[in-house]
Amino acid sequence: MPDMEEEQLLLGDGGELSAYQIFTRLVLPLIQPTCRGCHGGRPGDLGPPFMASAHPDRYDPYPTMRNWRNFTPDIPEQSLLLTRGPHEGPALDLDQTAAVLRWLRQEKVERDLLIPPPTRPQTRPMVPRADGSLNIIQLSQIDRKLEGAFIQFTAQVSAAMRVINLRDLRIVNRLPGALPDDQRTIRIARPIAIVWNDGRARPDVGDSLGHIDRNIKLNEDDRPPPQGAGGPGILLTPLLTLPNYNAGDALSFAFNIVTVVGQVAAPDTCRPMGLQVFGTQVKEFLGKMNACSRAGCHDATARVGGLNFVPLRDHTGTNYDSLAELCEQVKYYRKNRVLEGNMNPMPPPGNTHRFRWGPYVYQGVSYNGCRDNGFPDGCFSTYVSRLEAWAAVDP
Repeated sequence: MPDMEEEQLLLGDGGELSAYQIFTRLVLPLIQPTCRGCHGGRPGDLGPPFMASAHPDRYDPYPTMRNWRNFTPDIPEQSLLLTRGPHEGPALDLDQTAAVLRWLRQEKVERDLLIPPPTRPQTRPMVPRADGSLNIIQLSQIDRKLEGAFIQFTAQVSAAMRVINLRDLRIVNRLPGALPDDQRTIRIARPIAIVWNDGRARPDVGDSLGHIDRNIKLNEDDRPPPQGAGGPGILLTPLLTLPNYNAGDALSFAFNIVTVVGQVAAPDTCRPMGLQVFGTQVKEFLGKMNACSRAGCHDATARVGGLNFVPLRDHTGTNYDSLAELCEQVKYYRKNRVLEGNMNPMPPPGNTHRFRWGPYVYQGVSYNGCRDNGFPDGCFSTYVSRLEAWAAVDP
């Protein structure tokens, strides 16, 4: 039977299954009838024994398959388990493929989390107060340019469950002594909470905040809801639950990215021709209802990456001045090629953007960003040409 750690489901905002859980609960029931007959490692089996049990007292092929050569590569789509077509047995069907891909992507996430935390920008471990008072972690520990920016939350420890609950987890961007015209935008991407016990780092295996990539302007706060709740800064999650926590354990936060961006005494504004191309040729793609302005991603509430594409989606007329600020924000992502890579149906290694201009699979469901938005297949090349046209008139 899996141990308590493997049974821990409620991670972060409501829970992600671990790679082991995805394998045992989703993948194994789907592929066992198809594959085990030849690959079970029993006398008389014809194929390589990648489904052989790793334990003598129960059937558990997870360790065998996870460590099988070319089964869990850094690019999940290149797994031999997926690319092996028809042979003496059938190729995986669509349901099997979707489940296996979900498992392999989670394996990739968990491998990434095991990278030693010091190789990422990270705050110093601290023991959080669990008495209802506010915990504040200054980001200037990472970079002096982030002075005044901090993480804040309250904490509650359950000794019986060995969990710590971080409530109302926020990023606050303040600057001591700032003048009214001062500007400082910080970008955070994939913050990861790490529990430290007995000197060992235990990153959040659910990668609960892995979807977060956004820009936060100086003094930017969440817009309070009608009842007046909320607080300063930007809410990352109302509740983050971290397992395997004992009272007195330390906590730190690591990031893929935490840096100052767009510190613009002279902004990289969109030139008039650039704004026009953005509002006409690029808008046709980025303003689609089923693309970037999709609720829960780049709308006025979530603002993933600091971007709200709803004004672009709803814009009419030929005066694009109201889109100037958004044009400037998107120009930053165009220049570092994120705008192209995030939409590529053949994604660059490590890119896990939700949406693609072309066929893609998200949470086991197949989509086609081109067809879903009324474009012909292969529309990614048209999209790239629009970005290039924009860059030509507004480098």
